[in-house]
Amino acid sequence: MKPLIAILIIVAFVLGLKALLNYYGDVEQKSGEAKKAQAAPTQLRGEDLPGMENANFENSYQEAAKKGPTAVKEWLGLYRKYVKDPRLAWIELDYVVAVSQQNPKEAKEVFQEVRSRVAPSSPVYERIKKLEKTYE
Repeated sequence: MKPLIAILIIVAFVLGLKALLNYYGDVEQKSGEAKKAQAAPTQLRGEDLPGMENANFENSYQEAAKKGPTAVKEWLGLYRKYVKDPRLAWIELDYVVAVSQQNPKEAKEVFQEVRSRVAPSSPVYERIKKLEKTYE
């Protein structure tokens, strides 16, 4: 009888240990997922930023962007007064990146103007920090 009780105690101990390890694994997995969710920044898109008064402006900007930096510069000349920051700053930074191969001097000038205008609290500020070393 004593050996049977000893075997039952050992089996109960092993099953309890297994259940405890499964629970710990689940907790670790949920914790890891929560950390990933916090660590993974949301990808900011220019289209999501406020500042474009009219949806038609967005469509015309997209068409200009497809045509190249010259068309974007013309678009900015026409519609700059209708677009506010942070959307305007994002568009200008897109222009800076697009024109940098053709006209690095102009790219740096536009970048400096945007950098001086945008506050650190702006959603565009992180992008400015990423581009800063390239366009100083």
